[in-house]
Amino acid sequence: MKNNISRSYYFPHDYNAANDVKILYLRNQYGILGYGLYWFILEQLAQAGGILELKSVSIIAMQSGIEEKIIIDVIKNFNLFVVTKDSFHSVRMNVHLGLRKVLSDKGKEGAKKRWGNNRVAISNANAIPFTDANAKKEIKETKKFVKPSQEDIKKYIKETGYGELAANEQSIRIYDFYESKGWKVGKSPMKDWKAATRNWLRNTPKEKEEIKPKIKLK
Repeated sequence: MKNNISRSYYFPHDYNAANDVKILYLRNQYGILGYGLYWFILEQLAQAGGILELKSVSIIAMQSGIEEKIIIDVIKNFNLFVVTKDSFHSVRMNVHLGLRKVLSDKGKEGAKKRWGNNRVAISNANAIPFTDANAKKEIKETKKFVKPSQEDIKKYIKETGYGELAANEQSIRIYDFYESKGWKVGKSPMKDWKAATRNWLRNTPKEKEEIKPKIKLK
């Protein structure tokens, strides 16, 4: 017998979500009821594609058995949701939905390459719309590594608190070292030169952080 039950998708639940400072304020006000309500609202947002109209609060109240005024308070006053004039959404939820769509699209592309358009019918029926422009910007996509210049490294080192002379000296060393290695970390291509720079600086002895010019005393 064919299973017609639609497939469920799950929103990642951080193991320490209950200790998030925003959630702590919520729990202090409404206890475990408020915590459960928060996740219930997220479920409703996911089913709606990432955004709900504020007038849907009455439906949430009916489904959850919780007063509308409490639901409105949870949505508006704990910085857990972004509220506009007529709707609300969760940035993190929309990031998750957007990533899921990206993975789904990549899977479809892979299927097309493997089987060809005549073997697999690709349907967009289950695609979830990505409705939050701000959340879309927060999705971290893999980007092609761009080699920094020595000046880029120097500028970044100065931003971490090093002085002009130390930043210049260390940036030259870092640039020359990784240039000679073909911009690889071990045997793997470098992905993040800023992370490599921070790691280099952490391994730099404290007494060498500030390199002072030699001045002859008269």
